[in-house]
Amino acid sequence: MQYDNEGTLEGYVMAGSRVDYSNELGEPVSDAYAISSTDRKVVDTVQVGPRGVHTYAVWTQDEFWSHSDGDGHFYVVRLSDLSKHTHKPRTTTYNVNDIDYSSEDLIPGSGCRGLHAIAYSAINQHLYTECSGGGGVLEFDVSNGAIAFVHQHIATITIATRGRRPSGSGSKSSIETEIQVPGHPSTVSFLSNGNAGAGDYIACSPLTENLNQKHRKDGELVCDYYVGCTGATTAEDVEHGICLHDDGGMLLKKVTEALTADDSPACSRCADSANFDDDGACVCTPSCGSCDPAPTYDDSSSGYMCVDLGAAIAGTVTEATLIPNTGGMKQGKPYGGSADCSFGRTYRTHKRGGIYDASVASAPENSIHIINMQTRSKQCEVALPGQPSKVTYAPLQPTKLDAQEGSSMKASSAKRAHLFFMSWMMVTVGSMVFTWATW
Repeated sequence: MQYDNEGTLEGYVMAGSRVDYSNELGEPVSDAYAISSTDRKVVDTVQVGPRGVHTYAVWTQDEFWSHSDGDGHFYVVRLSDLSKHTHKPRTTTYNVNDIDYSSEDLIPGSGCRGLHAIAYSAINQHLYTECSGGGGVLEFDVSNGAIAFVHQHIATITIATRGRRPSGSGSKSSIETEIQVPGHPSTVSFLSNGNAGAGDYIACSPLTENLNQKHRKDGELVCDYYVGCTGATTAEDVEHGICLHDDGGMLLKKVTEALTADDSPACSRCADSANFDDDGACVCTPSCGSCDPAPTYDDSSSGYMCVDLGAAIAGTVTEATLIPNTGGMKQGKPYGGSADCSFGRTYRTHKRGGIYDASVASAPENSIHIINMQTRSKQCEVALPGQPSKVTYAPLQPTKLDAQEGSSMKASSAKRAHLFFMSWMMVTVGSMVFTWATW
């Protein structure tokens, strides 16, 4: 974010830390770092809740909001004075400490077990908050200096402005249209497609689906986080990576006596005594799911999905268009309470710069993939020596943001150039510079 402090242009990047520790009160906390793009150094450290890995730039209020995955709270920092924070959940915009999103008093039977992400609409001045563990999206009106619950959206969130159309402050948003986006899309980038005032945008999202072709049967995924990877009954199931778990459903099934393939086709490897370990046991499906030692990754039918929202609203488009060969992600690791060899959620970060959108990829190889949103085509890819985590964008020429009629903003040239790089690598595409971080 850029902040005009009495005529001096200041640029800040807020980065959250995943490393937790105990503060002087014995509370679990982590840190958020305010980095000056002018001085190119950390200028302040803000103590926030545990696992404060997500930060949001609320430019309409000159604030950074840090979200703690550990306690579910937001911690707010003002750009005008980075030292003004209480190290406790708070907002400086609304005179409240926090909202319990799972409270039965607020929304009876919401099923919202915590907050995962947030989006703000300047059109109706509403907050859209994504629940974790079910509960859909909660909509709040913040137009009157307070936070008022408006509606809970349980329906599937779609790519067209996440399926919600602002209808004015205090009124719940409505579903304008639904666009099919197969492939487990990530977050969305928007590019004006002419008449932006009429909502004419191109929306693109990188896909996060499982690219291991061993886990497909007749072209359909049969093993991933969403469909699961358990319940093998045939040798063909095992070939496609489906696991055979014990009666409890958590541990891979073991046998202590040799079987025949006819007795248990999903455990045919245990018909060979050579597959029994020194303790006299044999695991039926040791290479299933995330335990596959040699995945076969292929992104020829995956990568990015894009849609012209103007055409979607007009009803001439019902499914997003695939931009193939634009990478994907190795699937997330299973959680502590997950079944053996299962998967966890998979995330894929990306960032738009001008007409381009750049996304990290770890499959088929570690790389950055860049698409041209205007033409909805692949621009290029850059192989990396390590797995990338995040990508950001910095213009070759700086901009200065001036407030015009409330929340509208106009860009003009600035006297000094400010480029901030999150890592040691960058790629230039036209007039755009993308950088990425590897961990």
